[in-house]
Amino acid sequence: MPARQMVCHAAKTKAKAKQPEADPSVVQLLLFPIKGLSVPANLYTAAEVAVVLAELALVDAGFSGDWVRIGVITPDLELAARNLVWFTVFAHTITAFLAAKLAPSRGMSPVLAAVQGFATGTLTVNRLQQTPEIPESKR
Repeated sequence: MPARQMVCHAAKTKAKAKQPEADPSVVQLLLFPIKGLSVPANLYTAAEVAVVLAELALVDAGFSGDWVRIGVITPDLELAARNLVWFTVFAHTITAFLAAKLAPSRGMSPVLAAVQGFATGTLTVNRLQQTPEIPESKR
C-alpha cells in the first residue's frame, strides 16, 4: 500500500475511533433509565405515592368543575388539565404494557406490574429495569 493511502487509512481509522457515543434521547432515558442508579426503597415508594396523588389531583382539577366554580383555576386551565389527563392515561397505558413485558423475567406477576405501571408510569419500568433478571432455568 502506498504511503499516502496508508496515512489516509490511518486517519480514517483514528477518526472512527474518536467518535463519541450519541447522547441518549429523552425517551430512552425515561423508558430505559441508567443502570445501577441506587435510590433507597422508602424514597422510591414516596415518589410513587407522590405521582399517584398528583394524578388524582389532576383528574380532580380537570373533571370536577369545583375549582373553576370557586375561582381557583380558569376554564382554560381546567381544559388543559383535562387534556393532560388523557395524555397521562395514554402514556401510562404504554408503560403498563412495558412493565407487564419486563415483569416475568424479573420474577414478578405481569398483571401486578401492569397495574403498578399504569399507576406510576415510568417509575415501575425503572424499578423493573433495576431488578436483576432471573435466569430461564430458575423461573
